[in-house]
Amino acid sequence: MTKILFTAVSAHGHVLPLGPLMQAALDDGHDVALIASEGLRGLVESELPAGVTLLAAGPMPFELATTAAERTGGDVMQPSIEGIGETFGGVLVDLSLPEALPLARAWQPDVVVADQYNTVGPLIAAILDVPWYRYAMSVHPPQSWTEAIDASAASRYESYETAPVAPQATLLAWPSSLTDSGDAAWTDAPVHEIAFTAHVGRSGGDVVDVADAGRTADASEAQPKVLATFGTIFSDAASLERLASSLDGIDTVITRGLALGETTAGDETTGSVQWAEFEPIGRLLEGVDLTVSAGGAGTVLASLSRGVPLVLWPQGADQPHIAEQVVRAGAGVTIASLDDTRQAVDDVLRDPRFAERAAAIADENRSRPQPREVLGSILQQTSRLS
Repeated sequence: MTKILFTAVSAHGHVLPLGPLMQAALDDGHDVALIASEGLRGLVESELPAGVTLLAAGPMPFELATTAAERTGGDVMQPSIEGIGETFGGVLVDLSLPEALPLARAWQPDVVVADQYNTVGPLIAAILDVPWYRYAMSVHPPQSWTEAIDASAASRYESYETAPVAPQATLLAWPSSLTDSGDAAWTDAPVHEIAFTAHVGRSGGDVVDVADAGRTADASEAQPKVLATFGTIFSDAASLERLASSLDGIDTVITRGLALGETTAGDETTGSVQWAEFEPIGRLLEGVDLTVSAGGAGTVLASLSRGVPLVLWPQGADQPHIAEQVVRAGAGVTIASLDDTRQAVDDVLRDPRFAERAAAIADENRSRPQPREVLGSILQQTSRLS
């Protein structure tokens, strides 16, 4: 039995994609814990696999962003490069480690798996002298970002009288179809590709295979269905209501997903638009022909893993970089304003090439090693290191 400690930025889009690896570990009899904010306890207990132990520590996204903005004098939603470095390399560590490190010491992990923006896991691994692995489910950050994050984190390593240690490997869920030969890449350790699975929730439900998820032969006779979701961070009521108005007449599901507790004026169903509270993305995508999104990595990968093309309105974080890759791959388009949504949706639905490219990315994802296989490989490596 191995004790596997996962660490992630305390946001749905960073935590939920780790679920398949956690489930694989639990199925094989290993112990699994997650360091994340107490504010995510409800999510952990309802959405992650039963048996995951929450080691509650660290800030929720709003506190993380506002504290970094206060320190750097930057914009909360559009931080500078300095602000990005301070957010993930400074504030995240400062607000997490005082609680996280004692919890990790007591739990005694054998190995750490950290999402690509989480600096707490690698620092804990260095302090406890255990190997760690990076889980990368988004586009590689610009070099300026990684340098700023590393620079902010450096003083935290010094304060604990340790130094950064490279991961044993990067578990790469980001598709090669969305990566150009000239793009930045993870080069500090071997790369293990891993299939991405759209989150379907603890209670399970059938996972739709890409072979069954694409358009059927008579799809042209069916009414198209659109999923519109801006995730849990960048949603706001006014934007969602504008989106609902622009998509009137199309069978659409819009997730509220409001991070700041705002409410939309929409009823459960308004014309052709159905409003939905949080629901696992894997279920929301059933029968969907197109996704409208801000471009968060989780929504993008979930959609493409089902062969669903995208209309993207990037708002912040790494969303502009993600959108650029999707457009370059021919699996979607971007819009500069919500006023452009309806035309973009119509254009993508009418042109079969977008669905074909999305289906090709889904095929690539399906051909990759599954989480259980990847987990077995890294645990074999870990046992050789001990």
